[in-house]
Amino acid sequence: MQRLNCVLLVDDDEITNFVNESLINDLGAAQEVLVTTGGQQALDLITLRWQQGSCLPNLILLDMNMPGMNGIEFLEEYEQLEEKLRKSVIVVMLTSSNNPADVAKIGHTNMADLLNKPLTETKLEHVVEKHFA
Repeated sequence: MQRLNCVLLVDDDEITNFVNESLINDLGAAQEVLVTTGGQQALDLITLRWQQGSCLPNLILLDMNMPGMNGIEFLEEYEQLEEKLRKSVIVVMLTSSNNPADVAKIGHTNMADLLNKPLTETKLEHVVEKHFA
């Protein structure tokens, strides 16, 4: 599997973040894994790293249902950021929802993929091969 420079995990569930970060690290899938527990925190982190000239995430794994700013609201705000910042970043929504209304809401967003939780080695390999090969 190709190694990414940076992956950003955005999920309000700290256990999910821990498991996903461990999976990415165990597979050697990224040089750096950033973790946030909310959409606004993720936007602030991305903006700060952009301003500092730090490495931006190649891949954002985004939870759909979070308190405060949910995944769809994150994507709407993310689309307002500079295109130069966004152009090399792949956003993948992770969800445990099977609700057709939730899936319909995602349809109008600019995300690259939708995966059902939990994240697995196979799912991660598929995303990396599909979007970074």
